[in-house]
Order: sequence, then C-alpha cells, then structure tokens
Amino acid sequence: MKFLPRNWCAFFLLTSCLATGLHAVEKARVNQPRVNVRGQAAMTSEVVTQLQKDEEVSILEEITIAKPKAGEPAKWAKIQMPRNTPVWVYAPLLKDRLTSSRKLNLRAGPGENYSVVGLIAKGEAIKEIRSLEDWVEIETPANAFAFLDAQLLTKSGLETPAPAVTPVVATAPVAVVVPPPPVVVVPLATESLADVAAAIVVAEKPAPVKPAIVVAPVSELVPVAAVPAVVVPIKIVEPSVSPVADPGPAPRRTVRREGTVRSTRFNIQAPTYFELVSSEGNIGINYLQGEKSGLKLRDFRGKKVVVSGEESIDPRYPSRPIMEIETIETAP
Repeated sequence: MKFLPRNWCAFFLLTSCLATGLHAVEKARVNQPRVNVRGQAAMTSEVVTQLQKDEEVSILEEITIAKPKAGEPAKWAKIQMPRNTPVWVYAPLLKDRLTSSRKLNLRAGPGENYSVVGLIAKGEAIKEIRSLEDWVEIETPANAFAFLDAQLLTKSGLETPAPAVTPVVATAPVAVVVPPPPVVVVPLATESLADVAAAIVVAEKPAPVKPAIVVAPVSELVPVAAVPAVVVPIKIVEPSVSPVADPGPAPRRTVRREGTVRSTRFNIQAPTYFELVSSEGNIGINYLQGEKSGLKLRDFRGKKVVVSGEESIDPRYPSRPIMEIETIETAP
C-alpha cells in the first residue's frame, strides 16, 4: 500500500479547509422605515445605528432563537456592519495604530459593557477617528457585524459568491537536456593525414583592423582663420515657489446617533449649548448644533432621541465631534 508524501497531505488538508470556510453573502433591502440595528440578537441590546427603508445590507448569517422572549423576534439576521457606524477599540492594546494584542475586540461603544461586534487580528492597521479616555473610535472594518430583525428585510435573491480558490497543482521538476554540438563529418577523398587536415576548415575571428594614421608635413597644413568668440548673455531666473494649498476644514460625514439630549451650561469650554450623551453609560457622544435647520434643542432636553446630520471634528475639541443636525426624532 502506497502512502502520499507529507507535503501532498498538507496540500489536500489546506484545500479542504479553505473550501469549507467559504460561503456566499446574500443581499437584502430594508422594508420598513427607521429599523434599529443592534449589537446582539436581542431587543435588550444597545442600538448601534438605524437604517431607512430600501437601504441595502449584506446578510452574513441567519440566527433562529429556540425560545424567544415575549415580544421578541424568533429570527435575526447577522449583517455586515453599515458604514459610518461607530466602533471602538481599547487604546492600550494599540501601538503605532497597529493591533499589538493577538486578537482585539471591536465594541459598539467606548466601554467593556458594550457588545463585541467583531475582532481585529494582530498587526492589522486601523484608521483612528477620535479618542475618548482609554478608547479609540475607528473607521468601520469590513469584518464588523451587527444584528436586526430578519422580518424587516426583503431578500433580493442576489448572492455574492465567495472568491474561488484556484488549487495549486504540484509539478515534478523538468529535466532540461542540452543537445551536444553537431559533429560535422567531412568526406575524405584520400586516406592521407595531410588531406584530412586540409579538409577541416577552422573559422577564426578576423583580427581587428587598426585605422591608419596619416601625418601631413608641416608645410602642407592650411591655417584656419580665427573665429571670433560670441558672448551670449545668460539671464538667471529664480524658481517660482507655488503656495501650499490650504487643506481646508476636516471632512464631514453623515451619521445617525441615538442618545439623550443634555445641556452644556455647566461646561464653559463646550462649543455648543447642547450635547448628545449615551443612554446607558451617560458618556458624551456629540456636541449638537441645530441653528441652520431652525431646530429648538431645548424642547428635547432630557429626552431620548435619534438624530442624523453631518459630523465633523473641530481641532479645538478633538475628543468629541460636532454634529450639525438635519433631523431629530423622539426615540421609542
């Protein structure tokens, strides 16, 4: 009985593992307005963002709860985290914006009491947005996930297949045979050695021909008329230095946040009169501005709301972004 070599066994094992881990990602659209996306498959979990009707999501997995609680859905969809959703990592486990730990948890908020919504491998680079004490908000990675009620999605029937894995075929080394130089057989008209030597013609490289140098007598040299020197004025032009372009204000992004509106009258350094704080940990999320939209934020003071608008970082207040509110609604 013959056994496969060890390297072939490792090859088949690797191919089977790759084939098992690949699966298709199914597309779906939200069929209701203001759908809450949560950190866990439970109604008691925190809301990480909201989706509007007809927004497209990528379903990673469907989860069925065996014994759901009263009023909770039995089926949940695990989806790829929507873009511009805040995710946080623990700052002491980062070094030069690279993950120093073997695995680093992605969380839905700045604290260990928030849900884990993904993992980052060691050495993976991140893009920092802002920092809050020992936590750093980063740009949403592709492997972050969240959950929502599966009944609030309508599948489009389109699947994104996983990238195909091309098997690597091991080939045996090919021996290259170099043919010997051809042997020229010269027919001999005589058996004498002198005739054989005369029949073999050896091609030699011709000797290089040296150019002949002819020296003319002094009496035959023709004098050359002196050529007057031409002076050309040279103008030195100083190189022009282009002014450095102003980078302009920090880029803005449109986001949705959920929290409680609180006054900042006791914080003399706050750039606005109101702020948005998390309902769970009472941690500041955004400074709020509503003057351009004509909103009266004092009417929402102390209420749990869902706000959307453009978010930007002011260099004077890098720890918390400022949101220019476009819409505000009372959360259920």
